[in-house]
Order: sequence, then structure tokens, then C-alpha cells
Amino acid sequence: MQTETSTSCASSRRRRLRLVLGALCVLTAFPQSSGATNALEPKQPESKTTKVRITHTHRAVQACQYEPSKPEPHCVAKFAPKDPRTKIQLLPVRPASLEARDDVRKPVDIALGSGGESSQAVADVAKGRWEVAWWPHSGQDRFDAAPPATVEVALETISGACELGTTACKLVRSAVTRRMRIAHE
Repeated sequence: MQTETSTSCASSRRRRLRLVLGALCVLTAFPQSSGATNALEPKQPESKTTKVRITHTHRAVQACQYEPSKPEPHCVAKFAPKDPRTKIQLLPVRPASLEARDDVRKPVDIALGSGGESSQAVADVAKGRWEVAWWPHSGQDRFDAAPPATVEVALETISGACELGTTACKLVRSAVTRRMRIAHE
């Protein structure tokens, strides 16, 4: 009888052991949810593009006032807002290496519309060096796109100019000045 009791005790211990092992397997197979997050997991997916914010302001010289101040006289221009419509193109600058053939970036055309004193647009560009083409602006204005940074391109057009004379200022309506400023955030 002793043998029977030992066998039934052993078999009930084996059943309990199987239940405990089964419960452990189930608990370890499904991750537990809690309020804590893993510090190694990124909170947001990493951005693969850089935002380029473009603004354009267009003003026209309406009048020129002569200021006979010392040490030199100068002109003070009076401005009025003008339609800020313009077009630019962001051109990829290819690296000067064999890796240039792997660069699949394409030019990005941007049309800034009217809307008061200035117009704005936003474009997403891939990582790399870019050039801002704004005709007839001369010069090579470039920036490096490095995600997730933001690049600010500020364009300004001034139509007209004041020309200083000996005792007066003259308004030159045909003059056009264009400026560009690029800043990285």
C-alpha cells in the first residue's frame, strides 16, 4: 500500500509541476503591459526628410525722401507691399564621387502664391546638399539637409530704389533687389 500511495503522490506532484511549468510558459510567452516604456525603444519614428520653410516678402519703393544729415546726406525710402508671388526650385547637389550615381533625389519646384505682404510654402527634402535656384537671383545659395532639422529660406524682393543726388533723391522704378537668407534650426 505504501507503493500505491507513493505512486499517486508522485503522479499528483508531476501534475502540479506540469501546471506550474505551463503557467510560467504562458506568462513568459505574452509580454506584460505596464505604464513604463522601454528606454531603448524610440518614441517616434525617425524622420528621413528635412522640412524646408520658404517665405517671400515683396515690397515696392513708393517715394524717396532726402535727409541732409551729417556726416553724409542719404535717402529714406517709403515702402508699400506688393504681390509676393514667385517660383523657386530646390536642386540636389550631387557628390563629386562614384556615389553620385546612387543619388536618386529629384529637383523640387515650389510656387509661392499671393496672400498679403508675404507668401509661404513648406517642402520636405531628402538628406544631402541642396541649392536654391531663384531666378534671376545670382549666386549659389546652398544648404545641407540633415533630418530631422528644419531649414528656413527667407526671400526678399524690393522693386525700385532711391538714387542719391547732390540736393535730392530720385526714385528709380526699374531697379530690383533680391536677397536670400538661409538658416538652419
